[in-house]
Amino acid sequence: MLVLINTLIGYLVGVLINLLADYLPARRHYFIAKSSPFSTVKPTLPNFLPRREDGSLHPLPLYSGVIAALRQTNIFDPPRRTRRIVIEVGLALGYGLVTLAYMDNEFFGGWHIPFMLFYGAALTLITVIDMEHRFVMIETILIPAVVAFIEMWVYPRFSITAGLQAGWYAFWIMFGLWLFGFVFGFAMRMVTGKRISRTILGFGDVEIATLGGLLLGWQALGPALLIMVFTGGIGALVFIANRFRRRGRYRAFSAIPYGPFICLGIAVSLFIPSAAANLLLFVLGYNPFA
Repeated sequence: MLVLINTLIGYLVGVLINLLADYLPARRHYFIAKSSPFSTVKPTLPNFLPRREDGSLHPLPLYSGVIAALRQTNIFDPPRRTRRIVIEVGLALGYGLVTLAYMDNEFFGGWHIPFMLFYGAALTLITVIDMEHRFVMIETILIPAVVAFIEMWVYPRFSITAGLQAGWYAFWIMFGLWLFGFVFGFAMRMVTGKRISRTILGFGDVEIATLGGLLLGWQALGPALLIMVFTGGIGALVFIANRFRRRGRYRAFSAIPYGPFICLGIAVSLFIPSAAANLLLFVLGYNPFA
């Protein structure tokens, strides 16, 4: 019964995540335009729920991508229909599977499950916004970070000290890579004479990794970073291949959103810790199945 309830909750959370993924970037653009001295058009604060031309709300079920697709109705601009369906169905299945896998688990069961489900939703929101807009919003980092401290305080999987250490390590590792991006860009400008406008990593990636440390603890941080490196490399190759397929060329040093790969590493280490640990052992030369 709990699995079915959490599956339904996952679907509803998916609807909410889709709305937030549209609203938060639109609100950010509103405040940027409002404060810009170069803006010639007075911006309008976006509504959280899209409205009809007369200002009235659409029927609530239509805010679901799944229901809107079944009824062949689309009230969103831009539509992003596929994304809405994937997130709603994905979170519904994910919530159900996590509950099924861990509700009887001595370590992850009980009150840990609501926290884990919340983290899954938070990582999904971060991923969607970064993929679609290429930036990380600070509120999507701070809120799950506060929740992580609450979990460490009231129902800890690890101590607050271990969480703070992991966040500290993750921050400095990614901060070092972020600084390296500036050094790399400066060196390439000296060699090629071309200005590199984007760094390898954005500071938002540093923030995501720091959040990951708070969610995982220092013992699970290594596998998460390893998965990030591997999947990020694969993602970069796919990105380049897709650019060649669509445009016939690839502009060197084009920005690639690495936030989703950091979130993937965090998610695997959080929800499938044994698989993440075995992967790390395998890379280090140990056979985890021996």
